[in-house]
Parts: sequence; structure tokens; C-alpha cells
Amino acid sequence: MDPDEDGFIMTIEEAEKLSKNMNILHFIRKNILIHNAKAFNKGLAELELATKKLENFPSEWKCSYHDL
Repeated sequence: MDPDEDGFIMTIEEAEKLSKNMNILHFIRKNILIHNAKAFNKGLAELELATKKLENFPSEWKCSYHDL
């Protein structure tokens, strides 16, 4: 259904998924990346230890770069 005939069609499911993803991004921006990623840096050492324990995890992965 395209009531305004602009060629943009989005289902209810797609709109809900987009809304959920936008809320996640908003939370990350407001709570995790605030003050130079203070919350991220606080848990970085624990995250690095956890990823080293995983099997089949790329050895070149750097949490401080790739996860941030």
C-alpha cells in the first residue's frame, strides 16, 4: 500500500524492526558512547578476555577497534 504514491513502501514488520534498531542506536549513543566511551572502556578488559576464550574467533580481532 502506497497512500502518498511516493514509491516508498514499508510493511508494519519492517517499520517495527527499523524502530527497534533506531532505539538500540539511540541507547548506544546516549549511554555507551557518552564521555569518550567511558562505559565501553570500563568493560574492555573483560571483553578482550571473553573473546580470547572463544573457539573459531579471528585472532586478528581487536576489541578496542572492532567492537567500538
